[in-house]
Amino acid sequence: MYKYQLPLKCPEVLGENERSGVFFRLSINETLSENEFTPILLTSPHIRYKNGKMKSPKELCKLAGVSVYLDIEDAILLSKSLPRLGNWVHSGNLDEQSRVIKKTGSNIRPSHRDWFPFINVDITSFFQGCAYVLD
Repeated sequence: MYKYQLPLKCPEVLGENERSGVFFRLSINETLSENEFTPILLTSPHIRYKNGKMKSPKELCKLAGVSVYLDIEDAILLSKSLPRLGNWVHSGNLDEQSRVIKKTGSNIRPSHRDWFPFINVDITSFFQGCAYVLD
């Protein structure tokens, strides 16, 4: 069903689904590739553990999602604090037929969401619209 293998009870463990709409995504390139959408849980398997113990299902699920933002300002702030994530902000319209999005915002970045694309979805196609380069 989902593009990536997810931890048990994921994404249901994260609670409420987000509506369809325009979301923003950081990238290192003007043109997006599938590699830029690989969840950190897959690129850094060691992140599953904290102090030698497996993280909770909820924590693992958050690491298995692809980060997107409702507010472009949150994406810009993240780019400034973590420049390795890139200085390109792409916008795209994500609908309910292509994915599940969970509200995972924090006090620091309240518009953060975790995107769980379905298996048959070309994830780069959603962010073919505007790209903004940040200084």
